[in-house]
Amino acid sequence: HEDNKALYITLQNSAIVQLLLDLTSSPSTQHTGPTAIESNHCYENSALVYNFLHDFFINNDGLSKLVCWQTFKLSQIEGVVNGVPSLHVACKFTTNMLQQSSLQKQLFAVCLLSHLAVQYPIQQTLQACNEMLQWAISQTSQLSTLWTLLSLKSLVSISKAFPPLADPITRLFVNQKKMLSKYNASFIRQKLKVHSGDSCFGNPQQMIDAAFQKITTDILVRMKGS
Repeated sequence: HEDNKALYITLQNSAIVQLLLDLTSSPSTQHTGPTAIESNHCYENSALVYNFLHDFFINNDGLSKLVCWQTFKLSQIEGVVNGVPSLHVACKFTTNMLQQSSLQKQLFAVCLLSHLAVQYPIQQTLQACNEMLQWAISQTSQLSTLWTLLSLKSLVSISKAFPPLADPITRLFVNQKKMLSKYNASFIRQKLKVHSGDSCFGNPQQMIDAAFQKITTDILVRMKGS
């Protein structure tokens, strides 16, 4: 009975978190764009929510893990990571999320990890990113190709946060370009549209080349600055 009660409370708390996260989204208005007052309101609401969630996660063990496993909007991840310091522990379970068959969870995991890498470029996050890359390189399915294409922005961010990971990331790009040769480009674009809801996708091979170029450019900039 006590276990059931604890489970019910945890699920109830996670539902509260999900509702609060919606308050951090961009404000909906009847105008062509948010006014300065509405934008300020949104910022203030987000700050209040993040402060509350920081304490809420600390005082409710395991809640942050459950919320992440349930996932939330990818567009909300950056704000949550930056505004909720107690979420830094999320890097401990992103690897397990990648093991799930759900592409949604896999994409959420790498996006979350990329923002954690930028915000917390520490050894623990580096290890989690490395484990993620080892997993990604070992995958040789059509699903892994879609995952890579939909994660390009996150992978570039991880490379920038942890320069030593540029090598395995570019190796992943090379592997996936080889995989792409097995599939019809229009078929892959259609799959990307289905999974992302965005119809503005170019040639998959060129998408990878562009990401590779960003990493290379960043490396050259760092070399010139050192």
